[in-house]
Amino acid sequence: MLNGGNITIGAVFNDFYTNTFIENCIYYAIPEDERKHDWVNWSYFVYFRVNEASNVSQLFENFKQDFDAQAIRGQDFDWETSSISLRFTTLSDLHYVTDVAYDQTPKASKQMLLILFAIAIVILTIAGINFTNFSTALTPMRIKSINTQRILGADIHVLRWSIVSEAIIISLLSYLLSISLVILFKITPLTKLVDVDLSIAAHPLIIWGGILVALFIGLLAGLFPAFYMTSFAPALVLNGSFGLTPKGKRLRNTLIGMQFVASFALIIGASFMYLQNHFMQHSPLGYDRDELITVDIGRIKKSRDAFSNQIKTYSGIDNVTYGESLLSSSDQYMGWSRLYKGELIHFQSLPAHCTFLKTMGIEITEGRDFREEDSNKQLGVFIFNETAQKKYNLEVGSWINGQGEIIGFMPDIKFASFRTTIEPMAFYVWGTENWGDRLNWAYIKVKAGTNMHTAMSDVCATLAEFDSEYPFEARFFDEVLQRLYEKETTLGLLISLFSIVAIFISIVGVFGLVVFDSESMRKEIVIRKIHGSSTSGIILLFNKAYFIILMICFIVATPLAWYAVHRWLEQFAYKSPMYWWVYLLAFITIGIITAATVTFQNWHVANENPVNSIKRVV
Repeated sequence: MLNGGNITIGAVFNDFYTNTFIENCIYYAIPEDERKHDWVNWSYFVYFRVNEASNVSQLFENFKQDFDAQAIRGQDFDWETSSISLRFTTLSDLHYVTDVAYDQTPKASKQMLLILFAIAIVILTIAGINFTNFSTALTPMRIKSINTQRILGADIHVLRWSIVSEAIIISLLSYLLSISLVILFKITPLTKLVDVDLSIAAHPLIIWGGILVALFIGLLAGLFPAFYMTSFAPALVLNGSFGLTPKGKRLRNTLIGMQFVASFALIIGASFMYLQNHFMQHSPLGYDRDELITVDIGRIKKSRDAFSNQIKTYSGIDNVTYGESLLSSSDQYMGWSRLYKGELIHFQSLPAHCTFLKTMGIEITEGRDFREEDSNKQLGVFIFNETAQKKYNLEVGSWINGQGEIIGFMPDIKFASFRTTIEPMAFYVWGTENWGDRLNWAYIKVKAGTNMHTAMSDVCATLAEFDSEYPFEARFFDEVLQRLYEKETTLGLLISLFSIVAIFISIVGVFGLVVFDSESMRKEIVIRKIHGSSTSGIILLFNKAYFIILMICFIVATPLAWYAVHRWLEQFAYKSPMYWWVYLLAFITIGIITAATVTFQNWHVANENPVNSIKRVV
């Protein structure tokens, strides 16, 4: 407990598990009179333990009856019409709740998990289709052996089970190989893409569940070929025409087409995610973010003036200023509700040093900038953005009740993330009545043309002079934006990797299908060569067939990809345009890879001596 500034250790608790947002830190009891009659600050989280989960629905109603909300929010406050409400969230669901303001607990995106699960299912489906496609492509070569066994008395059910068992064994071996890849994945830099413990022992349910999935996929992938290969009469087998039957060709084209649709969709999705991430990290923010270094100096803020004087002695440093918050590092900032001309207005407040706007290159559209003497006034002064000015009809020289004077207005800057719209906000310079010095963030402006890494070394050297043991984290401002959109960047990279895997699997399927077609059409190729067809003409014939398949798949995949990307972009208030050339680029990419595969495989068939080909056909 606290006793005159000293802390008495009352107990020691077991460390919390790593999969909880509750931190392993020092906890002490909140004084009983803490904020007991002051409900204007959003500083605490409230946890309830209920005896029955069904009683949760009654808590809000009881609270409304026993709590005098009008004494806090005003006589006109009404729970039914107010935008303010209470919602009780179980701890198991809290990890995914993102539509609550001022909730700083670590979050995960359920949408991101669903997207990754969907892509995993798509890739497994492509792999299963590929296996089925290969199996059916091998039908002309295996069907003679199968029907020979049937003639010799083999039971058809035994034959089918042997084919299914073969698929299941291959699926299980593939799963064991994937486990090995996960183990190797742990020691590569790619492990940073997933915030999870990758040790096998930590996830027994996933491991055993994966075995069941492998068995199920092997079963599904093997059933169709097993029944298909054993369904043909010996007469069809003996004449060797199965490979060229329209039914067999349509089946193979349909299966390979499904893979192309998935590949197109993944490439389009990954491309738009990259463009959105690039848009968020490189779009103008309304202030000068170039040549900027930031660092939390809360440890040495009592020596802030000395730090400023020391850092300015370096030739590469232009200026230094301070703020309570780090710009563009969060979705929202400190929210204030204050009276203005008798009306309650709501805005986000970012306390800053009087030199902040000048150092950050933020212009004043009306009124004046902050001055040094503003810090010596009893109450502070505000500079609002244009959104606040228009929404609340604010005027220069008017006062925010009990808080300070409005001295100017500035353009709308993007002070928060691109996930949110621009809200009413104000920079605020504290007067002598304040909550204490909380300007912990230093913004160090580097002169244009100066080597940024040299400037960073100078900053770190200065910090070490004031406290050599504390691990200050000085960052280039670009890193702030990278961390802000880290989840979106990670998702884009993961989808890009999955897209490469899906394309590889699809091209393997194309390669197998081309091998089958080239062998099945060897007689036709020989006849064409004898009648004067050129090698390029034969290769063009094959490519034309696959080009038609690509066009059909592209037409199917484009609206599906557009819808998925459109839904994903809905979570951002500001987004990149959905450029038409992204779809064209996806088509060209898959088209070139497919054409290269088809050309490579058919080159030697088209160039082979017709005499040798006739011997092989016969």
